[in-house]
Amino acid sequence: MTDIQMQHNAAVKQAVEGERARISAILEDENFKGREALGMKFINKGMSAADAADFLSSAPVENSTASALKPGAAQLAALERLTADNPNVGPDLEGIGANTGSSSGDPNTEAARAAARAARAAKYGPRA
Repeated sequence: MTDIQMQHNAAVKQAVEGERARISAILEDENFKGREALGMKFINKGMSAADAADFLSSAPVENSTASALKPGAAQLAALERLTADNPNVGPDLEGIGANTGSSSGDPNTEAARAAARAARAAKYGPRA
């Protein structure tokens, strides 16, 4: 191993140890609890442990009910409220070939396709 490679490896090792120490200091800060999401942003943005500790000490504690929600939980709750009042909400499967994907013979689908073809022809000209 050359001298340059040894210096490089030592520098990498020192950088890794420094990064681990920075992350550990932020995670172990007394103000991290209750502000985990904010603390993780500070870690991901590369903020120093001292700056993160300063910001965490002045930040309000996160609302425990809001932090307990998983992504999409609000949307699922809203959908549940909507469908609870009207349990028959769903796609209209009539007229699409008995849900087989076949649309032949359906006048609504054929009319929509004809209108789309006419609009496309008006905009771009007839197909060659």
